[in-house]
Amino acid sequence: MLPKDFSDYTATLFGDARWQRYLASFDEPTPISIRVNPFKVAYHRADDAMGGNACKPPTSSLPAIAPLLGRNVPWCRDAWWLSSRPQFTLDPLLHAGAYYVQEAGSMFLDTVLRQYVTSPITMLDLCAAPGGKSTLARAALPPGSLLFSNEPDKRRANILTENLIKPAKVVKGLLINAHKAFIQSLDRFRLCDPSAESVGIEVLVKVGSKDITDHLCLKLPNPR
Repeated sequence: MLPKDFSDYTATLFGDARWQRYLASFDEPTPISIRVNPFKVAYHRADDAMGGNACKPPTSSLPAIAPLLGRNVPWCRDAWWLSSRPQFTLDPLLHAGAYYVQEAGSMFLDTVLRQYVTSPITMLDLCAAPGGKSTLARAALPPGSLLFSNEPDKRRANILTENLIKPAKVVKGLLINAHKAFIQSLDRFRLCDPSAESVGIEVLVKVGSKDITDHLCLKLPNPR
């Protein structure tokens, strides 16, 4: 049962047809998607995040899941849907950081970064654990950028550390419960996704002095 406040707000935001389709999705199989680490897996890549099927699946680089790789996630250049869920933990390449298992909807940040960030910046991921959006940002940000990944909950910091180390060559900006003054000093790009502690997803993004939160309602292709 969804909270009434959430249902009322989202039904108004979506409109009746989209809201009914959203409710029906709870009875459908959960789509499985992965995001490939471009620093460790070489493959043909599209020129932009909305390249769709212009990206061919890296089947030769990921033999354990190659038969399951399907369509490219249109709003994330390095991501694909899988036809079924394998036993990921048995694949050594997962533990080596070659790819990351992530829900496709949360990968829209790839499009946001490539659209709004065109030169090196300093970025702060405020609620970074378990690390999905930080590792995505590291691949999408322009070369020369500096990414700080902060986790205010010490209990979740270990998994963040692990997920940042596995795919990265060098980890430069891992923070645990960063001081408010430090957070306020980083005004180039701040990302906050507190969805793990609440119902729904709220993403607050700031680039320089420009708040682009109101511009993140992207018209994405229907994945079904």
